Amino acid sequence: MKALVTGATKGIGFAVTRSLLEEGCTVFAVGRELSRLQSLPAAKGKLIPYQADLMTCNLSALVSEADRAMGGISVLINNAGTSLSKKLEETEEAEWEAVMKLNAKIPFFLSKEAIPHLRKHTRSFIINIASVVATKGYELQSAYAASKHALLGFSKSAAKELQTDGIRVHVISPGGVATEMVTSMRPDIDTSELIAPEEIAEIVIFLLRQKGNAAIDEIQVRRETKTPFI
Repeated sequence: MKALVTGATKGIGFAVTRSLLEEGCTVFAVGRELSRLQSLPAAKGKLIPYQADLMTCNLSALVSEADRAMGGISVLINNAGTSLSKKLEETEEAEWEAVMKLNAKIPFFLSKEAIPHLRKHTRSFIINIASVVATKGYELQSAYAASKHALLGFSKSAAKELQTDGIRVHVISPGGVATEMVTSMRPDIDTSELIAPEEIAEIVIFLLRQKGNAAIDEIQVRRETKTPFI
């Protein structure tokens, strides 16, 4: 497989990139700080680091470069994201727009640019990393929740549009994951209870291994200490 991964240098994206390489995939790893990727084994040149700020770069050019560098794209993992912990009445319009852009707009248009490349494969994948807030609301997270609701909503429509093209659209919606973003939003949280990024990476690999008739649209993941089925 040939995977384009955003936010590949930290947290979930880094763990996913490592797991994909271990599976023998070629990975076009997009991030702002590439130094951490040097710790990963670039097995037979399968790791292709690409430095970019998604907020300012040309998404069409990025996808074209990924296609050129890997000789195709069969997997798009929209992982890059940002957060905002702030009261609704104190949230500035520019802050709201920044959260919506990185968490919803950029995955939307990266998917749009990737679709012609994904169609060239018998089976290909778009995996969007959402959040528990895509279906639940939390105080001080109105802008963040709005962006993840948008990501989930567009994923549902895209899954139906692309089904006949053999492109599976999956959403992973985790609760608190041990990343810098989560601890910055919730400095009070007990980090020992958080989900490990590697656990989310395992789910990504599980989805990519599905070759039969079973299809999974969304996987919701809670912390073990949270109440089940809520």
